[in-house]
Amino acid sequence: MCPILRSNELCTISGKRGYGKTTLAKSLISGLSRVAVWDPLGEYKHPNSYIPTTGTPEEFDRWLWSWYSAGNVFIMVDEADFVMNVKRPLLPMAYKVVNIGRHRNVGMGMLTRRIAELNKTAFSQSEEVYLFRHSIKNDIDYLKEFIDGVEEIRKFEKYQYKRYRM
Repeated sequence: MCPILRSNELCTISGKRGYGKTTLAKSLISGLSRVAVWDPLGEYKHPNSYIPTTGTPEEFDRWLWSWYSAGNVFIMVDEADFVMNVKRPLLPMAYKVVNIGRHRNVGMGMLTRRIAELNKTAFSQSEEVYLFRHSIKNDIDYLKEFIDGVEEIRKFEKYQYKRYRM
């Protein structure tokens, strides 16, 4: 059974490639009434799926603007660390969605392979975190700052994850 996701919350889904992040994301959004998907790899086949042309943070921020302005939407962002990277501040619309989106009933799911590469502000605001297998010490050490007993994810098999409420 898949957990129920509220449309105005933030969640992070992280883990190694091929372990089930996108499969989980598709399942999570299936129960929501209004969804938009940033889909750089064209994997979602959702009516509101957007395949970016450049994939830059600037294109992402422009795309976010229309969804944030309309409100009442959950935004799933695959490959989130490409557009919300730890090495640069969030652009204005991403910042709004992360910090005050709930006031417009706008939530966001962020998928990333490397949790330590995702913007810290975005990750810190996640109410739900779904962790698949991680094996890089830097990622595990980073997660230890937020989650007790996270070392177990080093041994997870494909499609095995653990949900943490932050």
